[in-house]
Amino acid sequence: LGQCPNSTFCLGHMLFSWGWTGFGQTGTGHPGSGIEQGVESPTRVAFPPKKRTYLGDDDDKPTPLVSLAAGNFHSAAVDADGNLFTWGNARHGECGHASTAAAHAGHAAAVDREEEVLPRRVLVGSADVRGLEPPLKFTTVACGMYHTLALTQEGRVFSWGSNDRGQLGLGKYGALSTVKPTPIEPLERAKVFCLAAGDSFSAAVGEGSLHGTSRLFTWGDHGRGQL
Repeated sequence: LGQCPNSTFCLGHMLFSWGWTGFGQTGTGHPGSGIEQGVESPTRVAFPPKKRTYLGDDDDKPTPLVSLAAGNFHSAAVDADGNLFTWGNARHGECGHASTAAAHAGHAAAVDREEEVLPRRVLVGSADVRGLEPPLKFTTVACGMYHTLALTQEGRVFSWGSNDRGQLGLGKYGALSTVKPTPIEPLERAKVFCLAAGDSFSAAVGEGSLHGTSRLFTWGDHGRGQL
């Protein structure tokens, strides 16, 4: 659940949301721009249709969701095929969609749109991250106030969005926001299996050095002892 009165509910293969949608965070196609408006009753979130993979494939049948998350004004979901979708406020790069012109120019902070009113797939591949072959598949997503974390099937952690308190874990405190999903290098060998995000801090749990043990990693804002 996000900061403002928003709710989501997953029923079988379908996701429903309702509440304030001033930035499009319900994913129902309602316009954003910070307008005081809301979705009063549970409404189905409109995910993009699947691509046909073989003859007879049911294009209208949605893929089950395996992970859901909500930040202050943005939302995210991962489906069973490993596809990651984000929607809502994108002003800080939290939706992970860089403009085409910015991507070609190598800029990390120029967003494609300030708001995503419908779920949009986050694409990360070998063209973006050295050593990875597209398409990159995810298992888990977590949303902070203005940042997002995601875990790949290989156990790699990516972060993007606001980094004013170092919550992206990229070794730069107070750095500018980044739209581009970026791997967190200190966690590359941590065998992470669980993620969490607070307002301006983040956490991950990985396998410990001894059988049956785990290690907790935290980073970001420590002003109130969060870490």
